[in-house]
Amino acid sequence: VGAFSPVELDDGTWNVDGDVLRFNLATTGLERGDITLEEGPLYFKTIVYTGQLSSKRGLILVKQRRNLIRLEWRIVGTFS
Repeated sequence: VGAFSPVELDDGTWNVDGDVLRFNLATTGLERGDITLEEGPLYFKTIVYTGQLSSKRGLILVKQRRNLIRLEWRIVGTFS
C-alpha cells in the first residue's frame, strides 16, 4: 500500500467505558493492488488509565460478515 494512502475521513464518535477508549471514523474506502478497505467506519480501541492513554498500541478494527451470517470484529492494524 505504501507510506501514503489517500483516504478521506469524516466525523465519528467516541466513548470511554471503564478503562477502554473506543472511537470510530467514517472512511471513503481505499483500493490499491490486492488490498481493499470498504467504505464505512473504522473502529479504534485502546486502554486508558485514569484519563491517560496506555503506551501499548491500540487496535484498528472493522466489522465483517463471515459466511454471510455471523458479524464479527477483524483486526486490520494498530496505532500508537
